[in-house]
Amino acid sequence: YISETVVAIILAGVLSGCRTPANYRKQADEAAYAIVEEARKQIISSDPQDAFNIEPPAVTLRRRLIMVQDLPAYGAATLGADELQHPPHWPDLSTPEAELSTNTVAGRWTKEGAVELSLLDSLQIAARNSREYQTAKEVVFRAALDLDLERNAFRATLSGALDSKLSRDSTGAETIEGSDSSLATSASRTFQTGAALSSHIAVDLVKLLTGDRDSAWGISADATISIPLLRGAGRHIVREALTQAERDIIYALYALEEFKRDLAVSVAAGFFAVMQAHDRSFNALRNYETLVAATERATSMAEAGRLPELQLDQTRQNQLRAYDRSVSARQGAAKSLDTFKLSLGLPPDASVDLLRDAFTELIRSAEERNNEDAAPLPDTQSIIISALQNRLDMRTAEGHVQDAQRAIVVAADALRAEVSLLGSASFGSGRSLGSASEADATLKLSEGFLSGLISIDLPFERTAERNAFRNRITALESAIRSAQKQEDAIKMQVLDGIRNLTESRESISTQIEAVRLAERRQRSTGILLQAGRAEMRDILEAEESLLSVRNALTDAIVGYRLAELRMQRDVGMLQVSDSGFAQECDLTSLAAKPTADAPLPEEPPGAQTHD
Repeated sequence: YISETVVAIILAGVLSGCRTPANYRKQADEAAYAIVEEARKQIISSDPQDAFNIEPPAVTLRRRLIMVQDLPAYGAATLGADELQHPPHWPDLSTPEAELSTNTVAGRWTKEGAVELSLLDSLQIAARNSREYQTAKEVVFRAALDLDLERNAFRATLSGALDSKLSRDSTGAETIEGSDSSLATSASRTFQTGAALSSHIAVDLVKLLTGDRDSAWGISADATISIPLLRGAGRHIVREALTQAERDIIYALYALEEFKRDLAVSVAAGFFAVMQAHDRSFNALRNYETLVAATERATSMAEAGRLPELQLDQTRQNQLRAYDRSVSARQGAAKSLDTFKLSLGLPPDASVDLLRDAFTELIRSAEERNNEDAAPLPDTQSIIISALQNRLDMRTAEGHVQDAQRAIVVAADALRAEVSLLGSASFGSGRSLGSASEADATLKLSEGFLSGLISIDLPFERTAERNAFRNRITALESAIRSAQKQEDAIKMQVLDGIRNLTESRESISTQIEAVRLAERRQRSTGILLQAGRAEMRDILEAEESLLSVRNALTDAIVGYRLAELRMQRDVGMLQVSDSGFAQECDLTSLAAKPTADAPLPEEPPGAQTHD
């Protein structure tokens, strides 16, 4: 008995220890990632190198900046002494000839230890560091796990138990001691038609430890089947939870794609906002330097008696105002950069510089386009049609309407009578201490017990089901209103986008011409002042006007660029990868053939779309 017990305990321990929590996590990850990739193929043509992943990066730019630039950080001590002394793959700033550009996640290290970021670098860093982006990906991952669980409801499941016990019976004239060991396994499966099948088989070994030490084997098996005939019958009723889970993963991916577009536009807007702030600071400094020169000239003219003291004081006042404006613009530019660093998940006190290549190219291309005929945009109706067909949030709203329709079908089914066909069969017999002296049991299919019955539950009481059915009808009306509201919101976004594009395009032409006139006015007033045909007030007004139109031109160019990006986003044509790469489309092709609708799981009989 002792040896049997030991073997049983060892076997149970081995069976229970076959899988560790790490193994279970790996299995869950594999199942979820497979589901996500399967669903992604339905809605986007994903790059194999751009696989979905919720694991945070091992080394982030934020962490590297804290360590390389020796920034104060409360959590730095938690990184570990080895990492603090030997940070992996970090740039060696002590070696001037080191190739620093290859040692950072995105961007380029300068010899001074700062990081230079382009617009593309910023998009990549945001994709790796955005907390909201990570949350959106985790929503997709959880939806995939929920779908895996719903699929598991229709898989064949196995279970088993191994028991071994020692018993002693002293109630009679003779004390009986014995061991009773059993191994039981069961299997069950629910089919998508509603039928449920379960089976069970058990093997017993009974051995007496007193008297004749008899022993006997027992074996038994049974199976049951349940088939719904009315309520709960039908593939579309039984698999409703699975259907909803399949659609939920699509909705989550739709939301993730929309978030990536919003994130890309937000990062671009932040990047160009920094460029605007620096451009304003540069213009303010240039205006101040010009007024310093004007003050010196006015002082010379006043000393020569050619300029009234009142105009000299006015010039000095404007110089002081320009200096204050320059300081304010410089501080505003620094604050704008710190705010942008925060939006990327980087420390605001880190030394980060933004490359002006994208901004310079933007200004140059805008001035070149001004000399060309602007390509006409497609008509408003074509753009709205493209937006309604391409926008993923519109598909989600329509999908919720279909979900509500299916819910009505399921709720109506619950009002019916419940009629089930039940069947069971059992064979063989078990053994216990009282039957240890009997012969071993045998499993003969010709010697068994069979039974069948029909169970009918008449629908006399269906108050809860009735109210649920009525609520589902109300939920459908609400879903229809939400879809209509989403449709109108998309139309409004498109109309606003067209207006912003048109206004920004016209503003660029106007401001370019205004800068030319202001520069010519600046030059001419200087000449007229020397000739005594203008006053210093004219010089000051010309400088103020030039500063204003220069800033307005920058605002118009950046505004048009952001209006382009927002229009592409609002029409659903801006494609953004998981790593932050954005693929734009030509605005003149927005009325082209839209992308194919992503198929959702099939609808049940009776489901209809609304007008």
